[in-house]
Amino acid sequence: MNENDNNKHMRGADIVIGIIFIILGVLILIGAFQMPLKDSYGGVESVWYVSPALMPLIIGVVMILLAVTITMFGIKNG
Repeated sequence: MNENDNNKHMRGADIVIGIIFIILGVLILIGAFQMPLKDSYGGVESVWYVSPALMPLIIGVVMILLAVTITMFGIKNG
């Protein structure tokens, strides 16, 4: 296998892994949106920036952005 074939193989792997991580990021976002963003706990009003959904939302969005970047790199260079 020469270097050019290996490069094409790796770019194909980038595309597949990027799509898998996009799906995983979407599943994380779906799970995060099922958590409460604002609620009242014991009479104390909670706001969005102390929500338990905040960290999964950040992780899901960043994962999708990075996966799209990897996928586009694989498409562009493959």
